Amino acid sequence: MNKIDSSISKAQIYAHFIGPFLYLIAIVMYLLGIGRNSDGFSSYVEGVFGVYAMMFFVMIHISTSRVIGLEKPRFGLFLYLFGIMAACGGVFATGYRVVIGSLEKSGLPPEVMANYMLERETHWEMIAMAPATVAVPIVTILFGIGILRLKAKLFSSFVGPTLIIGGICFLLAQGSEAEWALTYLYPISGLCWLFAYGSMGLSYLRSGQA
Repeated sequence: MNKIDSSISKAQIYAHFIGPFLYLIAIVMYLLGIGRNSDGFSSYVEGVFGVYAMMFFVMIHISTSRVIGLEKPRFGLFLYLFGIMAACGGVFATGYRVVIGSLEKSGLPPEVMANYMLERETHWEMIAMAPATVAVPIVTILFGIGILRLKAKLFSSFVGPTLIIGGICFLLAQGSEAEWALTYLYPISGLCWLFAYGSMGLSYLRSGQA
């Protein structure tokens, strides 16, 4: 392996620790109500940490799809494309929180935000972005399924199920925007990502490459 490939591999390995850790901080910021937006289910501080977390998730998704693709090439290629779209959509979804918070700081009238929250699902541009914004939990579930189906036991046995649970919890929390789901399921998803991807990172460190 040449120097640049070795450096990229190391960056991908450490992304498995940095990305989930940053997103867990984002979740904690939301739960503590730090920078909470008027929509009630997002925080602009959560968004700042979330944006940078999702940038590292790009590398996580690429390396995970590659591992699965070594045994299942077509599925791996699909996960590669879908995973990149998911992480980019995640940047949009978390960045949205920052924009909303910034607009409110600049005096966005509460009635305008209330009207937007009622009408946003009728805006074609938001509907067009919906598949990308829900792709993160879906690709996480698919990664879990793909890892469970691997013949080579590259990771700890809990990694696959933990990714599936994390993806489901995230989808329910962010999809419903219900207070109970955001309070309980949202942090569970963050912990699942940290444990599962962190464990994968440790496996890569032992093998020397991602």
